[in-house]
Amino acid sequence: MRSIALPSLRLRYTVVLLFAVALALLVGFLARRGDDERPWRTDDHLQWYHDDTPIELPIEYQPQATEHSPIELPVEYLPHSNDEPSQEPDDDALELPSEYEGLPQESQDLYTGWDEPFELPEASEVPSTDSQTQAADTPFPELEDELGVDAQLDLPLDYKPQSTEDGWCQDRFGTSYLTNTRDWVASYCDTPTAGDLSCFWSQTVKTRKDALCYAGPAIYNVSTRMFHVGCRASNDITNPEDGTPLEIPHFPYELPIYWYETGPGLIVRTKLRTGQEDVGPTHQQTNRTTILVKRETDLNPWHSLLEIMSLSWTLDILQISVNPRIGEPYLHPESGNSTQVVLLDDYDDGPFIDLWRMFAKLPIRRIGDLGPDEPPSNVIIPLAGGGNPLWQGDWETLDCHDSALVRTFSGRVLDFYGVSTPNATQNVTVTYVRRTHTRKLIREEQHLAALQREIPHMSLEVVTFENLPFAQQLEVARRTDVLLGVHGAGLAHAFFLRPGSAVVEIQPLGFNHQGFRNLAQLRDLGYFRTHGNLQNGSVATDDRWQREAVQIEQTKLVDVVGVAVKSLYTRGGRNHDAT
Repeated sequence: MRSIALPSLRLRYTVVLLFAVALALLVGFLARRGDDERPWRTDDHLQWYHDDTPIELPIEYQPQATEHSPIELPVEYLPHSNDEPSQEPDDDALELPSEYEGLPQESQDLYTGWDEPFELPEASEVPSTDSQTQAADTPFPELEDELGVDAQLDLPLDYKPQSTEDGWCQDRFGTSYLTNTRDWVASYCDTPTAGDLSCFWSQTVKTRKDALCYAGPAIYNVSTRMFHVGCRASNDITNPEDGTPLEIPHFPYELPIYWYETGPGLIVRTKLRTGQEDVGPTHQQTNRTTILVKRETDLNPWHSLLEIMSLSWTLDILQISVNPRIGEPYLHPESGNSTQVVLLDDYDDGPFIDLWRMFAKLPIRRIGDLGPDEPPSNVIIPLAGGGNPLWQGDWETLDCHDSALVRTFSGRVLDFYGVSTPNATQNVTVTYVRRTHTRKLIREEQHLAALQREIPHMSLEVVTFENLPFAQQLEVARRTDVLLGVHGAGLAHAFFLRPGSAVVEIQPLGFNHQGFRNLAQLRDLGYFRTHGNLQNGSVATDDRWQREAVQIEQTKLVDVVGVAVKSLYTRGGRNHDAT
């Protein structure tokens, strides 16, 4: 039989590469032709443009993934979030960058503070210790040398995961919450040259509008104990195109006030005075920023975390919003270095005081500490914790499974404290949150002993979070596989559990709070609930559930914790049989 001479391997490589290059050029040509008919919005990248110069959301919203990289890029971050706005933005809207698209990750070790955005390296800069990976990066190295072309081609777009979240969820827990608020802004200054008096509005419930405000330059007046701004507030705002009146929320009467005497409505009325002649041209140039904060509490982790989270969103919104008076964003990433938090309440510092320093590097001060030498600054009145959308999941089961907002905030906190994720152990670590005042578990020691005795492949850790510094609380959360406790703020540590972990909540009979259930779902955590009786046998139909101890049948507790533990038998390197 006559043999057929096959082309050399080098020749075959050359033919394959030339075909790939020709195909790429053809695709690029067709794409450019399509650009002529493409609308200004690019769905592939979720970007909004303003004068061809995009203003990006903070880089922390861009989770990256690698399996075992030496620089520990986040892995298994959470389900993909590629939130899109629920409505088309106007022509002046700015870019929502690809950072918010998100990829899965398991640790947030690289997240940095608001003033120090993390620059992810280019792919070529990421070191690799895997020779196979290096070889795969350049499939035809000899052809690259000869032809001077890059042999790497993009994966098909099918590999880009898309969000399955509906508009309702995205508008509350996705990046649409930030961009929607950014796009609903009103300037109330009657003379723009006098300074800024702008409020950004959000409405995620029918009965209330939430807001944040930015005013400046401002000077602190010791006699009035208020910040004075030169702008005179006016609600007579017209459309610059046709001069028709614009329907906007009224300043200050529609600014919201929440429980515990918090919210921008209260702060504006008591700490901001507009139209003041003591603010003049000499105060116009200031890079200093003052954030006015009135806290709900100093001890409750759930309330405190939601307040600080709302502040982080406030600063993100101001970073992606152009101040029309100066043609630049209201804030820049480096603005945190010249920013201070001024507390208006009389609470003690509390265990969460350091969290306010994530965004403001100047010392935290009390309003009573300010004197006549206080320099001029711009004033921010942030979104309040009482308006945080997470409160909307208190009593209703939500069908929302991903939150770029929660994910990013959790990562920022963990990075701020330098908390890493430990390696998984063969035993499932159950952390029981011990309560020392209200809603204690009756026969607690006997129940805990039964858990250790009856559930295999389990390690039990008992913690009293209130006795630990917050940094240590985070370390406990990161090594926890199952967070167990009677309903209470200690379960707020679910914010910081590793994705794939679980929460077991014991609620008083007749009490059906959904907050931790919904948080667990947003964070890709398992959630298991059971109910126990109040100490006197009553049902939680009034506020007694807040005080009385809870009793539960031992077998019932063992069963529900056992289900949670077994759900992790084959995760994190474990390989145990469930039966």
